[in-house]
Amino acid sequence: MPAYHWIVSGTSGRGIRVFRMNRNPKLRISLAHCSWTFLGIVVSLLFTATVARSGEAAGHRRLAVAYPAVTGSFAPFFIARELGLYTKHGLDIELVLAAGSGKVTLLLIGGSSPIVIGSGTSTLRANLSGSDLVIVAGVNNKVGFSLFTGPKIRSWEDFRGKTLGVTAIGSSSDIALRYILKQQGLIPGKDLRILATGGHRETLAAIKQELVAGGMITVLFKPIARAEGYREHIDLSTSGLELQTSALVTTRRFAEAESEVVRRFLSSFIEAVHAYKTRKNEAKGIIAKYARVTDSEALEQNYVYYFGIFKELPVPTLAGLKVEQEMIAETDSKAREYDLRRAIDPTFLQQIEASGFIRKLYGGER
Repeated sequence: MPAYHWIVSGTSGRGIRVFRMNRNPKLRISLAHCSWTFLGIVVSLLFTATVARSGEAAGHRRLAVAYPAVTGSFAPFFIARELGLYTKHGLDIELVLAAGSGKVTLLLIGGSSPIVIGSGTSTLRANLSGSDLVIVAGVNNKVGFSLFTGPKIRSWEDFRGKTLGVTAIGSSSDIALRYILKQQGLIPGKDLRILATGGHRETLAAIKQELVAGGMITVLFKPIARAEGYREHIDLSTSGLELQTSALVTTRRFAEAESEVVRRFLSSFIEAVHAYKTRKNEAKGIIAKYARVTDSEALEQNYVYYFGIFKELPVPTLAGLKVEQEMIAETDSKAREYDLRRAIDPTFLQQIEASGFIRKLYGGER
């Protein structure tokens, strides 16, 4: 595979762009020594030069929307694309795959992706570093991951000295893993290592190659993990734990200057959730297409799980953000004083609900 700078590496077969970080160690940018703002500018300039296209499409507002992974959690955004819902609401959306919530947030801060599918943790960290990001909707307020391991792991003590895989450092899978490790008295960096694999398929491959002792796997890939003989050490989807695993995030400036665009995008998302709940076979087919999964059991379990996750009115979770705030505060004392209400803008959802849009979608059930 070629060495990438912070660029978009072309389009995949699914009509989305793939954003990759440079794999050449000599050219790699050190995230630990750069500010969110600086990296946002660097990423934005390179990214914008690659994806910019001239003009608006037939009067529709064009913008790129970045998301961190191909999982069932993001099905409504794929559905909105496939069913033409973005176009219906006057938008021309390019979905941009930028592995990990951290990279997604950099694109948002840099301005090249003014609306993103981010996470609570990446939003809070950015704001603590001086940004002014706001969550306008909660996409997934629960945790659907399971920690799968090879046959040698039988107890929590067996993880000491081992390496565990997550999709990306700072991703929802990473945050969820760190949370459960803390509950078990295990400290990453001291008792064990956490490795970014790049995706859930890659995590399964890393377990198979014994590069990691285990890893966090999302709902869609759990039946595949079981079929390959891996052991489900803990299933967080049954824990009731709330985290702002994924959310629609924008900047306060964009929300104020382009409020109609934000409302349109939210309306597209809400209508796509309705399509997910009422057009099951189409929804499963779209998930299969984007995730490249053909396992019928995996697709069915994924559908059933997210049927309960996706809400008619996608309100963010303050309880989940509080958990993430406490975790951030362990390494950043400023987090303890941060008012979580500053990270949420409920205005758009309130306006959409008041308009009767959701009630009309569901036939007056709301």
